[in-house]
Amino acid sequence: MTLEVEGKENSPYYVIALILAYLYYEEENKPEDERQTGFRIEEVISKAKSDEINIILGYTKEQITELFKEMWDLNILTSKDDFYMFSTEGFRELLGTREDVNTELSKYMGGRTE
Repeated sequence: MTLEVEGKENSPYYVIALILAYLYYEEENKPEDERQTGFRIEEVISKAKSDEINIILGYTKEQITELFKEMWDLNILTSKDDFYMFSTEGFRELLGTREDVNTELSKYMGGRTE
């Protein structure tokens, strides 16, 4: 998978995708007319900060923006204005169910890298 270019444990692309998948799953708890279809880079950074996901926090906002642009170039993400979303629902499905995403993301929380 393109997200794992550097191996899962070292790939900021993979962790960004996990955070986006997590945010998507969180939106499912909201009424349909209040759900977001995309997320700002700041929301991904905020999630990384709240869960101490250092693999992301080690980058500046500008570097994270470049990572998003690279994921857009690879056709993993698309964007509308300042909002990014997966290019297809299939990307989120590849990352797994809500439980799978939570389990995988928890490996990076609290400063851990795997």
